[in-house]
Amino acid sequence: MILDFLIYTGATSDIMRFPDLGVSGSIVMTLMQPYLDKGHNLFLNSWFTSPTLFEKLHTRSTEACGTARANRAGLRKFEDKPRKGQQVYQSTDDMLALKWFDKREVIMLPTIHEPRIGFTGKNDPKTKRPIQKPISVIEF
Repeated sequence: MILDFLIYTGATSDIMRFPDLGVSGSIVMTLMQPYLDKGHNLFLNSWFTSPTLFEKLHTRSTEACGTARANRAGLRKFEDKPRKGQQVYQSTDDMLALKWFDKREVIMLPTIHEPRIGFTGKNDPKTKRPIQKPISVIEF
């Protein structure tokens, strides 16, 4: 269900400006204004995901989960590379940064989830064993 949308046309776009969040974070905060402070969960792709945005959302009682780019500002570099089917993570009091490797590397940045592994409800076609992934990947 689409509740709202905004076509960004550059500097003339009618969005609230949050200098610390950049354009993508400002777009999210503009669209989320009616929903902040109500305990909602927001899921975003890597274009919009950033630690700074998620911290701001968290202070407004809005949790978030999104895929992240490894070079995203504010995201510390992961020292370890997970093996297939494993995860490595870093956390603060309010946020988790998780790297998962399946067919390719996936970085998730949730304020909603803990670094737990869950069952997807599917079985591996080769081994017939249940497929497991991080909860944040499953719910995304």
